[in-house]
Amino acid sequence: MTVGSMVPTAEHAVVETVEEKRRSHVALALLLTALLALGIVNWRFLVIFVLLVISIILHEAGHYLGARWGGMKATEFFVGFGPRIWSTRKGETEVGVKAIVLGGYVKTPGMTNLEEVPPEDEARTYRAQGYGRRARMILAGPMMNLLIALVGFCLVFTFFAEPIAVDTGQPFMSSLVSDGPARAAGVQPDDRLLAIDGTTFSSDAAVRDYLRAHPGAEVTLTVERNGQQLELPATLAATNPTTGEKVGFLGVGFSPLTRAVERNPLQAVHRGFTEFGTQVGGTVKGVGQIFSPSGIARLFDTVTGEKKDDPTKRASSIVGIGKYGSDAVRSGLAATIWFVASINLALGLFNLLPVLPFDGGHLLIATYEKLRSKKGKPEYRVDFARVMPLFGPVLVVLLFVVGSAMFLDLK
Repeated sequence: MTVGSMVPTAEHAVVETVEEKRRSHVALALLLTALLALGIVNWRFLVIFVLLVISIILHEAGHYLGARWGGMKATEFFVGFGPRIWSTRKGETEVGVKAIVLGGYVKTPGMTNLEEVPPEDEARTYRAQGYGRRARMILAGPMMNLLIALVGFCLVFTFFAEPIAVDTGQPFMSSLVSDGPARAAGVQPDDRLLAIDGTTFSSDAAVRDYLRAHPGAEVTLTVERNGQQLELPATLAATNPTTGEKVGFLGVGFSPLTRAVERNPLQAVHRGFTEFGTQVGGTVKGVGQIFSPSGIARLFDTVTGEKKDDPTKRASSIVGIGKYGSDAVRSGLAATIWFVASINLALGLFNLLPVLPFDGGHLLIATYEKLRSKKGKPEYRVDFARVMPLFGPVLVVLLFVVGSAMFLDLK
């Protein structure tokens, strides 16, 4: 999601030929047919796709409004990249859709010194504006995503009760593997585990450690069900079927007991702001870990098969996002709103990375130009022909992270 092209481009002709219109209509029909097919195959994925496209449009609308309020000309407003699928002209701005719907852009003339602009438009270019107007236009896109995230969190806490974990000191078995030892022993979902072989445990982590240390062992499970205690003999599997590890495996999932907390609108907004701040901190920390030397090394080992993939310690591609989003839609409206809010928060912060062509890269350049400018002299402007190679190594790392995420999610 960028605010302008990085290379010179000529404006699209205002008048389209009949052949161009026909091709545009055919391409749009094909795109809509593909979306319809996607909805038939997986309607939940289509819901998430539409919500993400709306998020992209709002992000770019932030840039567009920032440009217009700053006295700049906006010649293009597109969702997607690559070949043009469909477009129309609204005043001086061409609005449309391109083939690769993985982002979008608003083109403001004069984003770099390499771009040739007609003399009559120079006063309305990006480069002709002061630092404040340029920074406002750049930040308007990511701020729109962050605003969506904040509103989403507040809506969830306003209209839905929040489940708060209750520490009972006893693990709570919430799910069972269909063909696991626990189900074979007669364990039922929502049974409360009181002891194994007479040993009590205060956490699910302690239970897992005990089970892992006894592969293939015969154990006695003491569970509480509807107020009654039951003794259930079970034989642990000697291998974890998911990871292949030679450890004891019972085939249960643990989750804490919860209580529902409802809030009035004022309390919900306060809780939404708190959650927003928490997630901003967690996302910044996570991005730092992903792009750290140890994070890149771990990702390389994962791609080459040296380490097992852990999706929680790497970036997700559109494939992974689609899967998690589909699960959220399946879980209900609250989970869907939460997912869209979280994705927008991540997109907003990710776009602030100080690397071109992201918004953070443009802001970095604008800030550097401001610091280099001196009073009483023409404002300093960066020569992009000299600056672009400096971002090359960072872009290589970024492409590796994104490409690896796609590869691992597909795998």
